[in-house]
Amino acid sequence: MQKIEKTKANAREWASIEQIVAERIQLAKEERRVDRTWIHVDMDAFYAAVEVRDDPSLKDKPLAIGDRNMILTTNYVARKHGVRSGVPGFIGKKLCEELIFMKPDYPKYRAASEEFHSVLRKYDLQLEGVGLDEANLDVTDYLRQSNMDTDIGRAFLAEQIRREIKQATKMTASCGIACNKMLAKICSDYKKPDGQTQLENDVVKIEKFMSDLLVRKLPGVGKVNEQVLAGMGIVKCSDAIKHASHIYINFTVNAFDFMIRACMGIAKNVHED
Repeated sequence: MQKIEKTKANAREWASIEQIVAERIQLAKEERRVDRTWIHVDMDAFYAAVEVRDDPSLKDKPLAIGDRNMILTTNYVARKHGVRSGVPGFIGKKLCEELIFMKPDYPKYRAASEEFHSVLRKYDLQLEGVGLDEANLDVTDYLRQSNMDTDIGRAFLAEQIRREIKQATKMTASCGIACNKMLAKICSDYKKPDGQTQLENDVVKIEKFMSDLLVRKLPGVGKVNEQVLAGMGIVKCSDAIKHASHIYINFTVNAFDFMIRACMGIAKNVHED
């Protein structure tokens, strides 16, 4: 804040910065694309779900994958007690005395991951895996070839993919549908488990959706940057746009561009080379 106030005290420098910021925001808007459709698939409580699938007796019991030092993930029964990933196991045990611990079995999880990836490759051969339990799919070509490139068609396809994953793996997945991979990722968290959220390929609706979104929900914004932004009065994405000059002063140009584009819902919507 001291840096911001010092910059504002120099009227000429402040005016120059505001002009640069306005130009970079306008450039980002001109580069926005809403002509493609991405689906982000996120397997629900994946490691725990694999163990429950292989041992149905665990279905209604609180389960944690990890040990008393650190929990990697939990099933939804355990989450009702407040036991989640990243929590030390001994604290999880205090929150839920009945908590069952299982050591992670990565070969088993990799095999299960390949099972759900094999379903997704029907719709995008270039699918981008994110860890073992998530994937990004560009389904634009599939939708167009199937005459389904509409809001209804996109929702139907996501439902179809989730249904096929359940049939193939006996586990559930949640999906986000949007015009780029970042928005699809954000949407996938809204209706977990076993649900889907769609953001239409419409600039006005995208900007409205992003306006009230907390900046900490943006992929790539960690706890440190969240605290720095909060110190500048930036909590929601709309705050970031309003105080874009403050971000420009305190971050690198690349970080500024990423932050502002993300807060407007602008991100890559093509596969990486």
